[in-house]
Amino acid sequence: MIQLWYSNYLERLVDAFVACAFARDSDPLDTRLVVVPNRNIETYLKLEVARREGISANVEYMFLNRFLTRLLGAEIKFLDREMVRGLLLDEILSTERPLPELDFYLDAARDHDDRDRRAFQVADRLARFFEEYELSRPQMIEAWATHTILEEEPFKSTEAWQRELWLRIFGPEGKVEEIRQSHSSVQVMRLGEFLSKVANGAPPLGQPIHFFGLSYLAKQYYRVIEGLSSENLVYLYTLNPCMEFWEDLPSEWKLRRAQRFQKRARSMPMLNLRNEANIRVGEEEDPIPLRLWGEPGRDHIRFLNQLTECDFEPLFEDPMDSGDSLLHQIQHDIYARNAVQTIQRRPWDPSFVVLECPTLEREVEIVASEIWRVIQEEEENGNTLNFNDFAVVVNPEDREAYQAHIRAIFRDTWNIPHNIIDISASKNRRFLEGVDLLLKLPFGEFRRDELLRLLTHPNVMARAPEARPQDWKRWVDDLHILYGGDQSDLEHTYIKKALYHWDQGLRRLSLGVLMHNDTEDLRVFSGEQEWVPYSTSPSEMKSVASFVRAARELISKSREFAEAEHPLKVWYTLVAEWIRASLHCVDEDDEMDMSRVLRTIDDLEDRELSTRPVSYRVALDSIDAALENLEISRGQYLAEGVVVSSFVPMRPIPFKVVFILGLGERNFPRMDTRSPLDLRWARSEEFDHFSSRRNDEYMFLETMISTRERLYLSYVSRNSHTGEEMMPSSVVRELDFMLKRYYLDEDEFEKVHRKHPLRRFDPAYFRGDPKFINVHPEALREAKTLALRSAGAARNAPEVAELLGFVDLPERPEWHEEVTISIRQIRRFLENPLQGTAEFFLGLRTGSDEDIFAVETEYFSTPGAWVRRELSAILLEAWTKQGADLKEADLERLFDEHARVQELCGQIPTGIFLKANRQKHLHKMQQWLNNLELLEISTAEKPEVWHFGRDRERRVQVNFSDPIEFQVPGEPPLKVILSGKTGPVLSKSGVSLTLNNASGLGSWNSEYQFLSGFLDYMVLLATGRVEAERWRVVVNGNDIATNSNVREFVFKDSDEAREAALNWLHGIFRSMVSGVHTYQFPADAALDQGLRSEKWAKPFDRIVRNSKLNWGPIKDPKDQRLYRIPSDDEVADLIEARLGPYFKSRQDPDAW
Repeated sequence: MIQLWYSNYLERLVDAFVACAFARDSDPLDTRLVVVPNRNIETYLKLEVARREGISANVEYMFLNRFLTRLLGAEIKFLDREMVRGLLLDEILSTERPLPELDFYLDAARDHDDRDRRAFQVADRLARFFEEYELSRPQMIEAWATHTILEEEPFKSTEAWQRELWLRIFGPEGKVEEIRQSHSSVQVMRLGEFLSKVANGAPPLGQPIHFFGLSYLAKQYYRVIEGLSSENLVYLYTLNPCMEFWEDLPSEWKLRRAQRFQKRARSMPMLNLRNEANIRVGEEEDPIPLRLWGEPGRDHIRFLNQLTECDFEPLFEDPMDSGDSLLHQIQHDIYARNAVQTIQRRPWDPSFVVLECPTLEREVEIVASEIWRVIQEEEENGNTLNFNDFAVVVNPEDREAYQAHIRAIFRDTWNIPHNIIDISASKNRRFLEGVDLLLKLPFGEFRRDELLRLLTHPNVMARAPEARPQDWKRWVDDLHILYGGDQSDLEHTYIKKALYHWDQGLRRLSLGVLMHNDTEDLRVFSGEQEWVPYSTSPSEMKSVASFVRAARELISKSREFAEAEHPLKVWYTLVAEWIRASLHCVDEDDEMDMSRVLRTIDDLEDRELSTRPVSYRVALDSIDAALENLEISRGQYLAEGVVVSSFVPMRPIPFKVVFILGLGERNFPRMDTRSPLDLRWARSEEFDHFSSRRNDEYMFLETMISTRERLYLSYVSRNSHTGEEMMPSSVVRELDFMLKRYYLDEDEFEKVHRKHPLRRFDPAYFRGDPKFINVHPEALREAKTLALRSAGAARNAPEVAELLGFVDLPERPEWHEEVTISIRQIRRFLENPLQGTAEFFLGLRTGSDEDIFAVETEYFSTPGAWVRRELSAILLEAWTKQGADLKEADLERLFDEHARVQELCGQIPTGIFLKANRQKHLHKMQQWLNNLELLEISTAEKPEVWHFGRDRERRVQVNFSDPIEFQVPGEPPLKVILSGKTGPVLSKSGVSLTLNNASGLGSWNSEYQFLSGFLDYMVLLATGRVEAERWRVVVNGNDIATNSNVREFVFKDSDEAREAALNWLHGIFRSMVSGVHTYQFPADAALDQGLRSEKWAKPFDRIVRNSKLNWGPIKDPKDQRLYRIPSDDEVADLIEARLGPYFKSRQDPDAW
C-alpha cells in the first residue's frame, strides 16, 4: 500500500512524517526507516523532528541504493558502476576479440601508458552509460539479447558495438556468468536485474518505509516503489509546487518541438515525436515557471499519481496567507496554476531583487552587506531574523571560487557566522593536498616545483621534526636543482655534466657534510662526474640526512610506479602503502583525512573486478575520481550561521531569505553535452531526466518556492578582462520577461535590478540610498580616504581633524647611541633615497620575494649580477697576480678556472651556451685591459680594496681596518660605525676604478656611473687614507676609453678637504637616520639637473621619469600618488646637501 502526501511547503510534509512515524499508538522503541535523497535533507529532517518531538531517536536514514542493497540481504549482490568498469576495462584491453571501432581509438595513443588510460576512460564512460540505460532504457537492454533497435546513423553503428560489449559482459557466455559460476553462494546481478527483482518480489519488512523529499527518480525506481508497496506500507512525502492538476501541462521545449513537428516532421527522423504530435500548440496561459522549468517535477507527480491512482493527501498552503509580497504573489500563481491573463499588476517590493555585480569578489561583498541590511531593516520593523534564516546558494560550476571568497569576506564583514556544506575536500584540506602531490609525482619530470612542494609539505616534513622547510628550499635554490631525477633524465639533452638534476644536488649536499669547508674557496671533487661540495653547518647535519633520504625515497618509488604494470587491485594496495609511508599526520584533521582516503582506496579495491595488468596512470585516474567526491563541511549545518551550499544538496530546504549567486549567462543552467556515445540522445522518451539543463531549472524552481520572504538573484555583469557587459542567466531573463509583462509596470520593474558600482568605496554607497549599502569596514575607511583626498587642504583644518577623530602622530623615538651603516647602504641612499631607506630601515633587498618554486629553467646567458661581480673580480685577481706582466692569456686561463667551478654550481650556462658567452666575456675583459693603457693607468701598481671590518675577499690586495667611528654633531647625539668595503683603488695614483658595462659616458644622464667611485674617494678622504694630490674616478666600460670615462677631483689643502668630506658624511648619516624619505630623488636625475645650465634646464618630474635607478624592493617607486616629486626649491636644497661636494670639486677645485 502506498500513502502519498503532497505539499508546496516542506514543513507540512515534516508534520505528516512526524504524525505517521511517531503516532501515539506506535512503540517508541521501534526503528523508523526513512529514505532521503542527500545528507542535507537528512539533517534538516532530524532537526525538525527534534524540534517537534523534543528528540530524534530510533530513526534510521538511508539513501535509496543503500536501502535496496540491504533489502535483499548479503546473498544477493548487484554490480555497481565501478565493478562494471573493471569488467569493461579487461574486455577493451583484450586482444582475443578486438572491436575495430575501439581499436581505432586506442591505436591512436602515443604510447602504451596512453593506451591504457584511453581504455580506462572509455570503460568508465560506458559503465556510466550502461547504468543509465538500465534505469531509463530498460526496453533497449532487454532487446539487446537478440537484436539492436536503432535504425539511424550515427547511433546505429554505435549501438552495434556497445551491444557487442554488453553481451561480452552480461550475455549468456559473458564475464558476469563466469563470476556467477565461481561464486555460487552469492547471486550476482546487474543493476536492471537487481531492480526488477525488488520490483517483482520485495520481502515484507514488518514496518513502514518512508520516502522523504525525493524530487524525481529514474523510471525503474518507480517500479521498485510499486513492488515494495505490494508487501509493505510505503509513505511518500513529496514537494509539489502546484495544488492544481498539472500533469497535462506541456513544457516549453515540447511546445516548441510540437510546432516544428507540425511543419517538418519528416526532417527529424532521429526524434520520436509521437507523443508531441497531439500537444496543443499555443497553450501558453499557464504560469511561466511551471511551463519553463517544471518538467522533471511534473513527470514525477504524474508517475506517483499513476502508482496511487491519484489517491493522495493534500497539505498545500497558499503563500498569500504568509504575506502579500511580490514573491508570495508569484508563488501563489504557481500554487494555484493561475492563468497569466488573470494576473493583476502591482507595485514592486524588496521580496524579489536582482543584483548586477561587477566582479565575483564584489558579488560576495554585496551579498554580505545585504545580509546585514536585511537584519537591520527587519529589526526596525519589529521582526527578528537569525543568521540561520539565510541561505547562500552558489552555482555548482564555480563553487570553489565562491566558497573561498565567502570564507574571507564574511569573516571581514563583521564576522558573519556561516557554515559551508559541500566543500571539495581535495582542494581545501592539507593532507589531501599532500596526497594529490604524492600520487601525481610519477608523471612529472621531477621539476623543482613538483618535488620541492611535496618535500616541504607539512605532512612530509612531519617525518623530520628537526628540519625547517625554509632550509630545504634554500638548499634546492643554492644547488640549482631544476628538473630530472638523475643524469639519465638529461641523457638526450645538450647538458653533459652533472647539473640541474636532483641526484647532483643531493650528492653535493652529502659531500658538503663530509668535506666541510669554512672558507668560500670552492673545490671540485672528481669521480665518475665532477662535483662541488655544498657546505652546511654541523647543526644542520640531521636535517640534511632527512632531506636526502626523503628526496631519494620519493624519486625511487616514483620511478618504480611509472615503469610498472599491475592489476588495479594490486595498484590500490601499493598506493595505500605509499601514502602511509610518505605522509604523516600532524593533527586530528590529518588523521581523519588519512582514514577517509585509505577507506576510499580500500573500497575501490573491494569492488574492483579487473584482472589485467595496467599502468599506474589508470590507477591514479580511478583514485582521483573517487577522492574528488570527498566533501567536507564547516560549521553546524542549519544550526549556526548563514548556510552556504551549491544547488544540488540545498534543495528544497526552506529559508526566509535566499541569495542565489553565479547566475551568469554561461554559468547557469548547465548546457547539455550530447555525447555521441550516449544512445539516450537517439530518441526522447517520457520521463527522461538526464538533461542537465532541465534538472538545473527545476532545482531553481524548487528553491524559489521554498523561499519564504526574500529572494535575491545575483550575477557578474561585466567581463573582468575586457569590461564588456555580460548577460544574466536564461532563468533571470525569463523572470524579467514574466515580471515586466504580467506583474510590474515599467517604472516599477526598473526597481528589480540593482546595478552596483565597480569599487566598494564608491560614494553611491554612502549617500543614504537604501538600495545601496556597504558595511564592509574597509569600504568605509577607503571612502573616507577618497573623500579626504578630494577635499584637499580642508582636511588639515583643526575642526575637520577633530570631527574625523584624527589623533596626533606619535613622536619618533630617538635612535640608539650607536648605529652601524655600511658603504653600500650609503651608496644606495645616494642613488635613490626611497629605495635606500627601504633597504636600510626594513632590511629589504631586491628580489627577496622571488618565488623559489617559479624557477624552472637553467641559464642560457650569463646572469648580469654574475657578470658584474665575477668578470671584474677575475681581471682584478689576474692584475694582482701578474702586475705589469698581465696579458690576455692570463685572463683566459683564470676565466676558465672560475667558469669551471661556477658551471658545476649551476650559476652560469653550460655546454654550447657557455662557449658562446665565454667569447663575449673574454672580449669584454680584453677591452677593459686595453682601456687601462688608454687611460694611462699602469698595471705595475696593483689594485687594492679598503675594508672596514671583517671580509673574506682573497682575490685582490685588501687593506683591513677596524670599523670607523664617527661622532655626528647635532641633536640627538649620534654615533655611527662605518663598515663595508670600497671598490678597487690605486692609492698612489689616486684612482677609483669601476668596471662595468657602461657606455656613452659623455652624456648628462650617465653621470651617476661615477657616484660609487666618488663615494669611495670621500670615505677615504674623510678617514685620512688619500695620498695623491689629484684623484680620478674612472669608469671602465664596453667602449674604447676616452676622456669621458674619467672624472677628476682636485684639492689644494688636505686638511680643509678632509673636514669638508667629514661634514658631508655627517650630513648623509643624519639624513639617513632622520626618517623615511618617501619622495622621488634618484641620483641620475639629480646629477642631470645639477649639471644643466638654465638654458638647458628641464622640469625635474620629466627627468625623474627617465631614471635608471628606480630598481629596488619598492615595486612601483614612480607612482606619484604614493611617492611625491619634490618641488624645484626642494630639489635645489637636496642637490646641495647630497651632491654639493661632487659638483664643487668637479667644476671648481678652488672652492674647497
